[in-house]
Amino acid sequence: ASLATLGTSVAFVTALPKHAIADACIGTLRGLGVTTDHIVRTDAGRLGLYFLESGANQRPSQVIYDREHSSIGLTACEMYDWSAIFQDARWFHTTGITPAVRATAAHTAIQAVTMAKQAGLTVSCDLNFRKKLWRWDPDVPSRQLAENTMRQLLPHVDVLIANEEDCDDVLQITA
Repeated sequence: ASLATLGTSVAFVTALPKHAIADACIGTLRGLGVTTDHIVRTDAGRLGLYFLESGANQRPSQVIYDREHSSIGLTACEMYDWSAIFQDARWFHTTGITPAVRATAAHTAIQAVTMAKQAGLTVSCDLNFRKKLWRWDPDVPSRQLAENTMRQLLPHVDVLIANEEDCDDVLQITA
């Protein structure tokens, strides 16, 4: 949205449920100048949300992620029209939050960056590790699941955005 308000052509790629709240989200994005043509609308899943309770004094902030069964986590990679998405695009950006939601979303994110590189795009990723989200494989600890997944995604990334804590948690790189 920030890039769109600065005059850059921007498109948002995601999956959203077919209901009025998702319609309102899309309307807001369009109002900010973001192209929404590549949003997959689906009957499966729901809108992923999170709730932030700001801390005060001695009490820390609390975050509750409510993204289980969200549309983006349930929508298969094949549901996106990648050739149309990448047509006339120069840059593709993803985040570590998307693959954290569910195995399907992780597969889609990995495939998306792979296809973006094949299409000649610059690819960026915000590592953005959220331990509470990486729970889609109960047999693998969240940090290990994040590392396993992101190490498949990152070879296709040109620009990585991360802080020291995320690099340590996900990639075992200590400053």
